Amino acid sequence: MFVLLITVATHCEGGLVSTQKILGIGVGLAGVLVVMGAEALRGVGTAAPLAPSAVLAASLCYALAPMWARRFAQFPAILTAAGSMSCAALLMLPASLVIDRPWTPVPTPAAVGAVAVLAVLCTAIAMIVYFRLVRTLGALATTSGSYLRAGFSVALGILFLGESFTWSTLAGMVLIIAGVVAVTAQLRWPWPRRNADDRISHPPRAGPNVSLAMDSRRPRPPAPLQAF
Repeated sequence: MFVLLITVATHCEGGLVSTQKILGIGVGLAGVLVVMGAEALRGVGTAAPLAPSAVLAASLCYALAPMWARRFAQFPAILTAAGSMSCAALLMLPASLVIDRPWTPVPTPAAVGAVAVLAVLCTAIAMIVYFRLVRTLGALATTSGSYLRAGFSVALGILFLGESFTWSTLAGMVLIIAGVVAVTAQLRWPWPRRNADDRISHPPRAGPNVSLAMDSRRPRPPAPLQAF
């Protein structure tokens, strides 16, 4: 939603957003609300002001990131991902040394394996795919995929954590997938078929192969006599 508002306000990427994409964003957002349920929205008004402000600020930063990443579209995705992750690690390193003190805990093999999976699969490879999508699809289509997280997180909770399945979850997933497809896909109407009258009045043009075949069938003039 923030990407849509910023794109229209700043005319980024041309500032033109089709009606199909606007409807897709609305449908996807409605799907997320259906998956979350009404119970998750009851404490919005009574929560501390800092909590919703932090969520809105994080969403705004998440929206600005792909729009800024479009400036590096001429570079390979792996180079942009490596540069951004390296800068983020350098910025977070001082705070991690002071707050977390990583030399004090003794991690278990399971924890080391989980960190390795998060680092390689969920961060390195995911960032390469992310910057590739930003370059090919744009900021709006790339961020629309974040709607899928709500549905898949609930689905994984049902499969592995024994959470209860509800029909509202299925309905929300359908809305989310429909919204993402509407934002990312270019839906086109099929070309109308031409009837027999149009084919008679507008006969097909002869292609280059047909022209060459007709030229080869024409009689060629005799070659001039040459003196020996």
